[in-house]
Amino acid sequence: MKNATTRDFLEEIEHGEAYVRYGRKDYFINGCQCEVDENEEILSCIMNIQNLTDGGVIWAIERKTPGEAMDAFLSEPLIDGKSFWQLEPDLEWTDGPENVSEKGPSSRKTSS
Repeated sequence: MKNATTRDFLEEIEHGEAYVRYGRKDYFINGCQCEVDENEEILSCIMNIQNLTDGGVIWAIERKTPGEAMDAFLSEPLIDGKSFWQLEPDLEWTDGPENVSEKGPSSRKTSS
């Protein structure tokens, strides 16, 4: 993972969202978003990845819990038929598709 630790990145998408670059393409990861009922009980959780370079959603899932959604994110093919762990060494966490610099995102640590 470039521009952050893998742990920081996974924590971010478990509760939020992130932009990444893989190869020459930019992606938006819409992290775990859960629907809850009136008692704050989780009904379902969704995640998806959008290809910002070519357009369109390239991966999407719906699971019953955040843990199940994250497990799917870590194990299923996401980009180019590769799982997160196969992609991880070459993924670059960015501030967005138009705001990528050699120093990386200013709001995150770059140490492992």
